[in-house]
Amino acid sequence: MKCRLTLLFVWLHIILRAQTFSGHPPGLDWKKIKTKEVTILFPGGLEQKAQKVYEQIKYLYTHDSTLSSNRFKLNLVLQNQTTISNGYVGIGPFMSEFYLTPPHNPYVLGSIDWTYALTIHEYRHALQAMSSRKGLNNVLYHVLGEEAWGASYGFVVPDWFLEGDAVLSETKYSNGGRGRMPFFNQPFRALHQGDVQWSYSKIRNGSFKDLVPNHYVSGYAMVKYIDDHFGPYQWGSIIEDAIKYKGLVTPFKKSLKRHTGLSPAALYQVAIASLISDSTDVELADKVLVSNPKRNTIRDYLTPMRLNNGDLLYLERSGDRMTGFYTLSLSGVITRLTNQGITTAVDYGFTEPLITWSEITKDPRWDDRDYSDIIQYNINTKQKFKLTHRQKLFDPNPSKAGNKIVCVEYLPSGKCAMVVLDRQGRRLHTMPTPEQMVPSFLTFESGDTTILALMRGSGKTTLTRHYLSGAPSLDLLVPIQGIMANLFTYNDSIYFSSDINGRDNLYVLDPISTKVFLLTDNSVGIQQFSIKDQEVVYNYQTPSGIQIRKKNLAQCLYQEVHFFNPSNSTWSPVGIETRSNTTAPEIKNANLLDNPFKVYSWTVRPDEGGNVFRILGRNVLNTLQGSLAYALDQNEKAHTISGALNLGSILPLTSLVISKTYGRHSPKRSDPTQDSIRWNETGLRLGFALPLQYYRSNKILNLQPFIQYGLYQPDYKLSERKNYLTTSSIRSGINFSHSQIKARQHVSSRFSQLINLSWNQALNHGASSIDMNSAFNLPGLSHTHVMELQMDLHYQNLSDPYRFINRTSYISGYEPVTADRSMWLRAAYHLPLLYPDAGINGIYFLKRVRTRFYGEYMRYILDRSPKDFKLAYRSTGVEILLDGNLFNVLPLSAGIRYAHLLDKDLIRNSRKPRFEFILEQLF
Repeated sequence: MKCRLTLLFVWLHIILRAQTFSGHPPGLDWKKIKTKEVTILFPGGLEQKAQKVYEQIKYLYTHDSTLSSNRFKLNLVLQNQTTISNGYVGIGPFMSEFYLTPPHNPYVLGSIDWTYALTIHEYRHALQAMSSRKGLNNVLYHVLGEEAWGASYGFVVPDWFLEGDAVLSETKYSNGGRGRMPFFNQPFRALHQGDVQWSYSKIRNGSFKDLVPNHYVSGYAMVKYIDDHFGPYQWGSIIEDAIKYKGLVTPFKKSLKRHTGLSPAALYQVAIASLISDSTDVELADKVLVSNPKRNTIRDYLTPMRLNNGDLLYLERSGDRMTGFYTLSLSGVITRLTNQGITTAVDYGFTEPLITWSEITKDPRWDDRDYSDIIQYNINTKQKFKLTHRQKLFDPNPSKAGNKIVCVEYLPSGKCAMVVLDRQGRRLHTMPTPEQMVPSFLTFESGDTTILALMRGSGKTTLTRHYLSGAPSLDLLVPIQGIMANLFTYNDSIYFSSDINGRDNLYVLDPISTKVFLLTDNSVGIQQFSIKDQEVVYNYQTPSGIQIRKKNLAQCLYQEVHFFNPSNSTWSPVGIETRSNTTAPEIKNANLLDNPFKVYSWTVRPDEGGNVFRILGRNVLNTLQGSLAYALDQNEKAHTISGALNLGSILPLTSLVISKTYGRHSPKRSDPTQDSIRWNETGLRLGFALPLQYYRSNKILNLQPFIQYGLYQPDYKLSERKNYLTTSSIRSGINFSHSQIKARQHVSSRFSQLINLSWNQALNHGASSIDMNSAFNLPGLSHTHVMELQMDLHYQNLSDPYRFINRTSYISGYEPVTADRSMWLRAAYHLPLLYPDAGINGIYFLKRVRTRFYGEYMRYILDRSPKDFKLAYRSTGVEILLDGNLFNVLPLSAGIRYAHLLDKDLIRNSRKPRFEFILEQLF
């Protein structure tokens, strides 16, 4: 068996998310706050937000010692140019980024201020990391750098603790947080109602085929159980013993058992008991309109709407196919209308015949700047329109007449407004909203002169009416501490969902009596719904996915509730609670280059095959990177020492590399098994590249032209050719890729094209080479099958006075040889076989088995006199690949390739079949 796994020692789980190199657009007026606790870099205009972030960090830095008293500085970047709502803390380097655009779906994080919640949650991750730099982790940090520390930390401490503890922190330090949201743990209630309970191993590792609550949900329940029963400082003791490897193989498990008497599996069982309850919901008897017909996949049917002809319109989000819009006719015929593209919200607004939603569009050059634009689809004409260009608009909904669209605008300045557009995307009205408040579920009322909105902020939500005439807005209900969502109007009554009674249920505000009535009392929870002709169609979570069910309005409870009291007074939201009375820190100017640069790692890089040792450094904004490296080339067995510097603050990426290579060689033309040239080489490369990226619907296009100047000075140890020269050259080319995004169960993109072209040309003599690498994917016979076609071409004369690197893939099963010209072809059929969701507890968990059937052909031509030497190799075979998690931490895709040789191997002088070990993903 030939083994292609050369990495024997693996650093695990270095970071969960990574910062983009050269992602910031130029022209931002960068500022910074620098204190002993944190350095915050942010664009001008965010001074007030940055100050509040600092105040909260200062409070937590000083007062939150539940894990440990270890403290050191965090570098933090505030991002306001992207529409993504997220944040992370990474190790290697140790830093954080906050993406400040708030999520417009209240179920993401509730009703508290987004920046406030983000600070609590992410800085808790920073405190977790600080507490982990002890014992062996501290030794690894000082010996090998932050990546080694982060790898050991990620290996020992499970992700469910990290996220569950951060959710507990956001709940503890605010008047909201996901721990208070019934929607957060709804999957566990749905599983319980379906009499399904997964093992700890499956909860820990996830699944491609089944509904498995994520590690945030299970982690919160488990962390809170220990916090409630053993005190808030117990986790600090558990983590400290674990990171000191007291119990070498399973240190966390043994530490948890030592301090609480509970294993992780036992803790999981007792913790989730508080999340579930018996259900005798009347909705269980309601008629199911749409449900998942397939096994081994999850399908969610969202936002149901009745058409005038009685058909049902809905959005399907599936594990085995692209998210898209469908209709179900009264006779049971399902029709796919169109795809929904890349978006921040799987939702839509509808007034027949117009479906309206938002999609992300990219700044082509700068990854950290993107937009959210409005898309409409006419279900009658089957035409799709993009109404806006490079805007930041969310949550669109057409008017009753269909000639207007209302949506939310959130600008980089932090200002939020409700915007009304016409059918051509032109602005008709802009209505600013109070500071710190985010409107959602905007809905036109009858007559299209007033707009209803749910306003949320500071942990509370209220229902408001806004007048296009410019009259003052009106609060229809007093604020509640909870979520209101999914506004819908029918016969002038206002319907909505809310979690005010501990579960998400449907309510109605009667316009005449101004009383609020509870319509459903469901233990799992109901969020999305619509009403037409006295019928309610709604979503319902089950273990196999979200169904669509229906009931008559007359069957609803209509139970008066007093959670909501009508009020005509204007509500002024309370400000974010300030937890520090310290003097405001000084704000200084910064720029893309003037921010801290540090060396953060000096270790083997597993993402480069384990053959590269690098010393890495960069600045906080990731516009300047530097490295020193040692590398072993497996093909030539050559050793290289190099230094590199990358600059990303200007339009083209600029790179400079200086290297010294020992032991390069080229085979004899007369005998490819022997060397004719062996030499050392000094090299210099100066390169420029322009990375461009575009989103279109659910496809991503990348285009990167590049040019490099290279200077190579050989030092011969063995040579038949005395004319091998010092070489200066230009390498130019273009990298192109176009791919459809993947559904969860897709083995790879089902429609993609990749072409990389490069041309090397010496400037001081005639050496040149041309390389092409290409790959094309096409849909297979099933939703999860893919046809894969690949072709590589290489041309360079072996007699050239310099030998450029051959970038061609090599045919499976054969020993490599060198040629003047080569062509490699591969055709494969790739499909999943099984979803076992089983394994050896704590060691390996197998989630999927997949296979490729392939055929390959490679042709080599060696220019010889008087006749060229031509060689053709062919092979067929099969690959069996296992997708799973190693030690519950490391995503690992590996397997075996059986290569059946159809021609005799020139080097081995044999046609004997070969077995090869394949490693596709290591983390």
